[in-house]
Amino acid sequence: MEVPTPSGGSLPRRGVLAFLVPYFLAAAGGGGLLGHQAGRLAASTDVVARALDPALEPWFIYGMAAIGVMTGVLVAEMLLQAFLRTLGRIVSAQPLDRAIGAAGLMLGVLIGSAICVPFAIASIGSQASVFRPLLIVGILGMAGIIGMLFALGLREELSQFLATGRGVGAGVIEVAAQAEGTRAQPPIPPKILDTSVIIDGRIASVRETGFIEGELIIPSFVLSELQHIADSADPQRRKRGRRGLIMLNKMQKDFGDDVRVINETELDLSDTDEVDIRLVHTAKQMGGAVVTNDFNLSKVAELHGVQVLNVNELANALKPVLLHGEDLRISVVKVGREAGQGVGYLEDGTMVVIEGAADRVGDEVWASVTSMIQTVAGKMVFASLAEGE
Repeated sequence: MEVPTPSGGSLPRRGVLAFLVPYFLAAAGGGGLLGHQAGRLAASTDVVARALDPALEPWFIYGMAAIGVMTGVLVAEMLLQAFLRTLGRIVSAQPLDRAIGAAGLMLGVLIGSAICVPFAIASIGSQASVFRPLLIVGILGMAGIIGMLFALGLREELSQFLATGRGVGAGVIEVAAQAEGTRAQPPIPPKILDTSVIIDGRIASVRETGFIEGELIIPSFVLSELQHIADSADPQRRKRGRRGLIMLNKMQKDFGDDVRVINETELDLSDTDEVDIRLVHTAKQMGGAVVTNDFNLSKVAELHGVQVLNVNELANALKPVLLHGEDLRISVVKVGREAGQGVGYLEDGTMVVIEGAADRVGDEVWASVTSMIQTVAGKMVFASLAEGE
């Protein structure tokens, strides 16, 4: 057990023992004396005298004394712990808080003194007179500690009151408002980008609008895959890979430190796993979300309990909703699968299947919406030629 000092350290072990030994001896002695006196008083009552064998009376008194010794030690331990906690708070407090604690201690002692007046002037028997000084000391000590704790508990309010002279209620409201304003916000999870979403490039626009927050993380194996695609002999793959590298450089310039490439050695990953599995494990280890356009990767991540942000799903969700009976002006670009159907596309790429427009390929027609369905690839609109077409 250490006793704090104003310098922030603690008293030497010898000094602590020099205090604790007589303190607990006094507590044990006082508790034993109180127990002994309580046993003698109890033994002298008619109820105990009739129930107790005279030969056992000394043992009864000694038992009460032993109970008093244990009770005294336990109470002394509780009081000492409360005192040390309070003393530690005062030692580490600011000067104004120390003054407030001292004021609370004095106020508690004054109130305790007023409480002790009736016990000091009351006329009691000689056998019970031993209780009076111990009771008075106990009341004063407890009142002082309670007053100090109460004052320290209200130190923020009292500090506001002493510094500005405002009422207690106003100080409480201001302290609560400050605590609410400075409450720590939860961290934003990082976003782990895969190859497809970097090549697609729309993630940069989405980030600029503020719909995606937090760091954009590119694992080194994703960067290696982009470089491999950019070096491909296939012209189309090479074009896609170079576009991905260009988009990555653009995001690093636009978003600065929010775009970060991490090395595989920083993570606990297996080189034998496929890129998709390593992406999922990276997101798990970093507590982030996978950002992708890949439908299969989305499902794999969901099976592992990892959050997925699919840009294609976001784009589909933002497409305008067409109501039944709404008229569209649309170009028929090809024949549909079923007989008599023509197919056109809205500006956002949504496919529109138009009944009775198979012979209008190449023409702009008015079509009336009949229904809309959601597929894995996105939304699909069914319509029929409007009247007059």
